[in-house]
Amino acid sequence: MNRRSVYFAGNDTFKQHVIPLFGEAGLEETLHRQDAHIIYVTYAGHFGPLKHLRPWLSSKTLVFHWIGSDVLRWQAGLRSKNPIKRLYYHLWRTLYLRKYHRGKLISLAVTPALQEKLKGIAIPTEVFPITSVNEETIAMAEEERGKREKRKVKGEERKEKGEGKEKREKRKEKNEERKVKGEGSWKPGGETDVVGYVPWGDFGFYGGPLFVEVARRLPHRHFTMVVPDKKEISADELFMSGSSIGREAQGQKGFNEEGSERFPENVRVLPELSFEEMQRVLASAKCMLRPTRHDGLALMVLEALLAELQVIWSQPFPHTHPVDPMTIKPEELATLVEDIIRKNRKNKEGKQYVMDTYSVDTLQKRFNALFHG
Repeated sequence: MNRRSVYFAGNDTFKQHVIPLFGEAGLEETLHRQDAHIIYVTYAGHFGPLKHLRPWLSSKTLVFHWIGSDVLRWQAGLRSKNPIKRLYYHLWRTLYLRKYHRGKLISLAVTPALQEKLKGIAIPTEVFPITSVNEETIAMAEEERGKREKRKVKGEERKEKGEGKEKREKRKEKNEERKVKGEGSWKPGGETDVVGYVPWGDFGFYGGPLFVEVARRLPHRHFTMVVPDKKEISADELFMSGSSIGREAQGQKGFNEEGSERFPENVRVLPELSFEEMQRVLASAKCMLRPTRHDGLALMVLEALLAELQVIWSQPFPHTHPVDPMTIKPEELATLVEDIIRKNRKNKEGKQYVMDTYSVDTLQKRFNALFHG
């Protein structure tokens, strides 16, 4: 088999999930764009002809893999009130379609919903997900869920035997100390009810204020917010003043004018976690809340479904609970969250759907066919 070199010019978050598919498809990564037969772009909003004219005019094959916010950017660009910006995107689309019809551009969208939105701006695509679901991730999700069930059984056994009064008092004292130190009233490795995945720099876009508002309305429930774009979070940053969260929070219900109110006591804020740590958080939860303004195929949602969680999401997806974050009221969303937690039903259907549809093994043959010849 003649192997072809591929230069990955896309979002690094997705690179680790795309590169493993290359080998069996007769592709190999190169770090030198000028030597590449194929240029692979995820996040299709940034590889434009203004900065990268040569690949657009040359005979190189381009792969555009649309992931979500890039579609939003193109929709805005083609409909912009700025005539120069609008003209640029129209010319860019002309180049795109020319390469596509000449068989020199592979156009992919990670979900059917994105495919429909691209169709609305005359961009043809084929649906092909970017996924991290493989035998290892499935096994790890099942292992962590099994550990959690064992801990639950042991905890119930201890309750039946009766825990000593002295132990209860000591635990209560430690919890009070954590509150004083700003560490919350529960351990970082402890159980949770609702988990969210909210970047610090795009707090509003990813539904952060709504997540906080729901937590405020359910003070008896534990919420975990994972912030993937922070390596660590200081005690000062838990006060939202002076951060991007503070600015986003200004004027939001539940925040003062300076946006300096502290996260509610029932919200645990964690920085970037390893894959293994994230699996432990998911295994301890009952529900994922992701009220984003726009989204593609969120890898975190797939992992949550593998962990058998009920997922509340702003995008249409099988075996999840759809919500519109722009119209739903916080109290309505809080009612939905509380109902899901009370029922505490494992999402076995969602897990099976992900395993059947988004497994890397299932997708490999389709990926090979894309590059055949």
